Order: sequence, then C-alpha cells, then structure tokens
Amino acid sequence: TDYELFSEAEKFIQYYENYSQTVNDILRESELRKAEFDSKGEDKDSFSYIYQEQIISTYKNHPYIMSSDDIFNSGWDTFINYDYINIFVLTAILIYCGHIYNVERYSGTLSIITTAKHGQKQFTFTKIIFTVTIALIITLIFNLSSIIYIELSVGFSSASMPAQSIPSLALVPYNITISETVFILLFNRCIVSVIVALITLSFSLFFEYAITYLLSALIILINIIVWVLPSSIQYKYCNLFSVSSISFISRYRAVSLFGYFYFDLQPLTLTFYVILFIILCVIIFITPIKNPILVEKNTLL
Repeated sequence: TDYELFSEAEKFIQYYENYSQTVNDILRESELRKAEFDSKGEDKDSFSYIYQEQIISTYKNHPYIMSSDDIFNSGWDTFINYDYINIFVLTAILIYCGHIYNVERYSGTLSIITTAKHGQKQFTFTKIIFTVTIALIITLIFNLSSIIYIELSVGFSSASMPAQSIPSLALVPYNITISETVFILLFNRCIVSVIVALITLSFSLFFEYAITYLLSALIILINIIVWVLPSSIQYKYCNLFSVSSISFISRYRAVSLFGYFYFDLQPLTLTFYVILFIILCVIIFITPIKNPILVEKNTLL
C-alpha cells in the first residue's frame, strides 16, 4: 500500500539523517571508556586500552560519509541478514559428508582399495577434492536460491551502493560496496562449509555412521550456542556461525593473544581457518585406513 511505501521511505530517510549520530555514539562511548581506563591507571599497552584507541581511530577516519543518493535500497538487507541459512547449509553438508568413507567401509570395497600399491593415497586425495567440491556446491545452491527468491519477490536495488547504506552495516569499517560485501559474505560461508565438511570427513575416516554424525552435530550445536548466546568474550565472533554471518564484518572488532598481542579479528580468524583447513587435509591424507568393516552381501546400506 501507499502507507507502507511511505513508511519504508521514511525509515531510510531517518537512517540517513541519524547516520552521523550513530558513528558519533560509538566514538563517545570509546572516549568515555578510555577516560575511565586513564582514571584507573590502566596499562596503555593492554588490549582493552589499545582496542578503544583503535575504535576511535577507525571511526574518526570513517571511510564512508552517507550521501542522500544512497538512502534507498531493497533486497540486499534481507539476504545479508538471513543468517539462519547457515544452519541449513551446514546440516546438509554434515548429512552428505558423514557417509563418504562409510559407504566403502560397509560395502567391503575399502579393503580392496587400501591394499593397492597407491590405492589409499589416490583414494584419499580424491575424497578430499570431492568433499571440498560438494561443500562449495551445497553452499552456493542454498545462497543463490535465496538470491533468486528475493529477486523474484521484492527485487534488488543497485549493488554498487556503499555497504553502509544498509542500516545493519552502518559501522562497517571498510570502504566497500554492497556487491563486495556479498562476495565477502559468500567467501566466508564457503570457507566455513569446507571446514565443516572436512571435519565430518575426518570423523567418517575414524568412526561409523552414528558416531560420525553425533560428533559433527555436536560441533555444530556448540557453535550455534556460542553464536546465539550474548557474551563479552572477545573470541565469540571466531565461531563458525559468526564467521559465516554478516556480524563478522559489521563493525570493527579485534582480539588479543595473552592480553597484549593485538590483532584485527577478521584477518586473524580467516588465517586460523586456512591453517585449520591445511591441518585437516594433512590428517585425512596421512591417516592409514584400517580395520574396514565387512558386511554380508545384499546388506541394506
């Protein structure tokens, strides 16, 4: 209706008019915390003190100034903030990847493959490539189907608009467009999907169906709890669901190691995930496949 249209327009206009105040509120809060630390004699090399200084530095030199040309957008905010899609994606990956080794194990072909001279290495390498490919395909299918649905239902505004034109991304500390934000989001989701797929594959290498699914589901459940529950723990945003959601880049965040080594959250976390990817691949590749479970012919798999 016309009323809904005008209400939606009014919401974007108010956001535009209050944008500078939103940034100033963050600056004022950090200035107050820094003053409080000074009054208490807080070590200026501590993580807490440096973190407030970095927030002030980041948003005093905020890379984007809201323009009246950027106040109307549609579609992208719905897709970007639809974080629950990650639960469906990771569940689908868990279900599919949990049986990858167990199919050959229960059919009896695993013992034949692993006794060949180069059978296990070639077999394992193929399994890793296949698992990564499946994880990427599942992730892209779910996300692209969401994009198509939103396009057909409400449509998308220009993707060349700044990311900060979306209210939930007001404090993104980077000078990036909506299209670049969507690319980063999909990239992060693909990384998380591959990690979950390889974790499930490694469980499948060691355990039967039930234990493989149980352990993989437990890891996903723990990450969901960490993601949903409010917490002041600085590593909260390193969990699987935070990395694959827009909150991972929605504002400036940082973490420390041992209280003094200071790192921006995003590059540190992604570096950790790349290292984890390499470790998982090495573990899967070098672990000998032993004790295959043979079942009778015609057993229902």
